[in-house]
Amino acid sequence: MNKTDFYSLALCAASIADDKKALNTIVLDVKDMTDFTNYLVITTGESSAQINAIADETEKRFKEMDIMPLRREGRSSAHWKVLDYGGIMIHIMSPEVRKTYDLESFWKEAQNIIPVEEEEIKVLEEIEQEKIEAVDLQAFEKKVLTENKNKVNTKIKNRKIKMKNKTVKKSTNKIKTKTKPKKKVKVKAKTKTKTIKKNIDKAKIKSKPAKKAKLKTKTKVKVAGRRR
Repeated sequence: MNKTDFYSLALCAASIADDKKALNTIVLDVKDMTDFTNYLVITTGESSAQINAIADETEKRFKEMDIMPLRREGRSSAHWKVLDYGGIMIHIMSPEVRKTYDLESFWKEAQNIIPVEEEEIKVLEEIEQEKIEAVDLQAFEKKVLTENKNKVNTKIKNRKIKMKNKTVKKSTNKIKTKTKPKKKVKVKAKTKTKTIKKNIDKAKIKSKPAKKAKLKTKTKVKVAGRRR
């Protein structure tokens, strides 16, 4: 293939990317800067599914023209795929990977055949900002959830402690009420012993006059004997 063919292929690859709603597609002319390729096509897919769709459609359309890639890279990667057709290399990247590796800055001296539209740049920046805000929101929600979870756990612990204290108080009160009748029994036993002692004393008192009566009868017998 001559240079004109590679130029057409580069534009065709950019058109396929646009059809698949890719963002910020550029074609860099690097034929005077390196010997491994003539044109670099760099484009952005917003998701792994979109990146795969762009790569698959490019291979399909080029195959229809009997053009096969010399090598493929990033088949297992969901963030960066490379199709190498010799005179043209196609880089399909996620926004994060494209920002990290910044191939445009590396090839800043190269001429961009397809200028980037300002609207596409704004869309790409808005997507990046939304992702950053989403991450911050997730972190905030996670923080709130953990705080609420800790509060709930402390409340549950306090309730359990209160319930334990209540049950302990109830059990101690029950034990106290059970031990009280024993004291009453002791008191009753003491009163019984007292009454028994009183009865014994009374019996003793009653038995004393009988002794006196015996003494009187003895004196009477003695007196009668003397009289005789």
